[in-house]
Amino acid sequence: MLELNCRIAVEPLKRWRPALSFFAATHSGDVRWGIVAVPPNGVGQGAGPTLVTDFTDAKTFASHLNGQQGAGGSDEPTLDALFDIYGRKPTLPLSWRQGSSKVLLQLADEEAQSLRGLKTADVLQEIQKGLLVAKLVAYTDPMQVASAPSYEPLAKATGGWVDDVTSTDIPKMLTRALGVANCP
Repeated sequence: MLELNCRIAVEPLKRWRPALSFFAATHSGDVRWGIVAVPPNGVGQGAGPTLVTDFTDAKTFASHLNGQQGAGGSDEPTLDALFDIYGRKPTLPLSWRQGSSKVLLQLADEEAQSLRGLKTADVLQEIQKGLLVAKLVAYTDPMQVASAPSYEPLAKATGGWVDDVTSTDIPKMLTRALGVANCP
């Protein structure tokens, strides 16, 4: 599952889009992909997390991913999306396969935010209840001082980590996060 911050700066999104599409196509037999956007493409500030596409094949995923545009300059409900995915009453209808390895990739360019007043501790509490066991790997901008610390406790609680969204070695990072064979 890819949680895409649609207000992410345009440059990181330009680098991630082709790498994710290629990686998805390369691993189409063993990985299903979905997208949750915050806020959804084309909707102004104040919009909540939206399921762009549930788990699907690489071609459909790439098509939806290519339709997402980066922007900037607003608050994004990344904590709201994580709460809606990990929560006791998940409001994003994701069709996780029973018995599968579950990984959530979070692409963001600043600290975790909420439009509902949620704090990192609120999401951490939901993660610790263990209703959804999914590793969170958050990719954030290291130049944004508050960014990594706002995701680190969440990622750590799931067995995940925080990494650099501005890195150019995206295939290596995806290989590590998803635990699949190296991307050609």
